[in-house]
Amino acid sequence: MKLPQSRIGAIALFLSATVALEACWMTTGGVYPAKTLFQTTCMLLIGAVFVGANIWLNRAFLQMDRLPKSALGLGVRKLPWFFAGCAIAVLVIFAMAGTLRLMVPFHWVPGALRLHELPGQFSRYLLGNSVEELIFRGYLLVMLRRWLGLPRALAISGVLFGLFHLPGMSGIAALKMVCTTAGMSVVFAMSFVRTKSLWTAIGVHVSANMLLHRVLGMSGEQQSLFRMQIDGRWPTGYDPGLIAYFSVIAVAALWLGKNVEIEVLGG
Repeated sequence: MKLPQSRIGAIALFLSATVALEACWMTTGGVYPAKTLFQTTCMLLIGAVFVGANIWLNRAFLQMDRLPKSALGLGVRKLPWFFAGCAIAVLVIFAMAGTLRLMVPFHWVPGALRLHELPGQFSRYLLGNSVEELIFRGYLLVMLRRWLGLPRALAISGVLFGLFHLPGMSGIAALKMVCTTAGMSVVFAMSFVRTKSLWTAIGVHVSANMLLHRVLGMSGEQQSLFRMQIDGRWPTGYDPGLIAYFSVIAVAALWLGKNVEIEVLGG
């Protein structure tokens, strides 16, 4: 089924509004670098306001298309799905680590981040990743799936999510960023589709980022609880990190998509 011109306009308006909200939040966040308790509290409160604004925006656009607000699955009763998403992320990230270790032996050593700093980092990821899920896996994914079917909806939302992470990057690094974020977008999206709750996608997103960047240091971040120490040399002819990454997310996406309806849902 073809996406109607009116829905293209609605999606463009939705994306423009949500990206504008994101830009406002990022600009405001610069005023509060979160170095003190007061600054951290202000940052969290401002972030919560923008998350609420994105929820309202998603629900408003859903209602415009005569879809129930409950399509996002964000009710309080659905909150346990957040913790299910956290469990999925733990499985995925440790599977990546195990797969990588089969190709390149490594061990973990203490990083620069301290344990008491983790709650603050978690709060930032919770707010930021919630907004990203509302932008790319909320109304956008629901509407694309409704008119184009799940495979094309996953592809379009994934590419847009990848491009969203592109600013400030160029060359091979930019290409890797788009591909890796687009790939993980499929896992986020399928966790939402599978459970009918955006809480699940938020849980996967937040926990995956925390583990990759702030706990295990698998992304190369120095500001993490642990960091990877390679036992030997990193291969030059291929990238074992990308192989481990894409092989695991492919299995995760297929598992989450098992027996899920993939055809166009209809207008």
